[in-house]
Amino acid sequence: MTTIRVLYDGWPLITQPNSPAALHLRAILAQLPEQVEALVALPGELSLETDAATVIQPTPGSPWGRLRWEQLALPRMTQQLEVDLLHLTSPGAPLIAAAKTVISPCGYAGFWATGKRSQEANKPKSFWERLRLAAAAGGLARLEATLWPDDLPAPDLAGWVKALPPAVHPDFTEGRSEHQAGDHNAALDLPDRYVLYHGPGDPDSLYRLMLAWRWAAAHIGTYHPLLVIGLEDKAQAYLQSLLEQSNFGETVHVMPSTSVEVLVRLYEGCTALFHPAAVSPWGGAVRRALACGKPVV
Repeated sequence: MTTIRVLYDGWPLITQPNSPAALHLRAILAQLPEQVEALVALPGELSLETDAATVIQPTPGSPWGRLRWEQLALPRMTQQLEVDLLHLTSPGAPLIAAAKTVISPCGYAGFWATGKRSQEANKPKSFWERLRLAAAAGGLARLEATLWPDDLPAPDLAGWVKALPPAVHPDFTEGRSEHQAGDHNAALDLPDRYVLYHGPGDPDSLYRLMLAWRWAAAHIGTYHPLLVIGLEDKAQAYLQSLLEQSNFGETVHVMPSTSVEVLVRLYEGCTALFHPAAVSPWGGAVRRALACGKPVV
C-alpha cells in the first residue's frame, strides 16, 4: 500500500477554533485513511486528539504573521518534512512550495464566493492583507486542485476541481449521546429549548441576523431564545452593541468558542439551526445540524 505524506495547514485550529476551516480539519483528522501519513502545521501549541503529528512554528496571529506563515513557513515545512501534498482550507496558497498544493474551501466569503456582498465583506483592509491577497492569487495559479463537495454545484474556478463526498466530524453522526437534550442543556446552564446560530461573524452577517431575528423574537424568543456560538472577541463586541440598541436583547445568548465535544451537545440540544447566511462548502453548520437530525431555517 502506497503511503502519501500530507501537511495540513493548522492555522485556523489556533486562531479560529470553531470556524468552518478548523472544524473541517478536525473532521479530516478524525477520519484519516490508512494510506495517509498526516502532519499538522501549527502556529502555536495545541492539544490534538489524533494520530497526526504536529509541527509547531510560533507565529503571531497578525495580518503580517499570516502572510509570513503562508508564504514562508508553510513552503519551508513542505521542503524540510519532504511531504507529498500541502492541504489548505483558505485561498492563501504559497507562491513557491516544494509539494503539490490542494485546497478544501471553507468559510462564507472567499475566492469561490460570488455576489457583490460577498466580495465587499471579504475586501482586505490593511496593506498586509492586500499583499497577502496578491501573493495568494499567484499561488492559486499553481494550485494542483480545488476539492469540492459533490452535493454542491461545481464552482466556476480556474484549474482542476475534484468532487469528493461531504465530510462531517464523526462525533456529530456516530458519537451521539444517549442523554436527553434537557440533560445537555442543564449541564451547560442553557435554556431547555433554544435556536442555534453558528455562522459567519462579520458585521454584515450579524446585522442581517439581528434584522431576521427581530421578527421572531417577540413570538418565539421568549420560549426559544437564540444561542449564538463561536464568535471571535471583536464579533461578540459588535453583536453586543447591536443588542444594546434593540428591544429583544434578552432573547439572545452569546457563547464563545468551545470544544468539539461541547459543540456536539449544543447541536443535539437545539430546537433548530437558524442560518440566514451563505453556506460554507466544507465545515459549515448546516451539514452538522442535518447530521444531528435538526431542522435548518
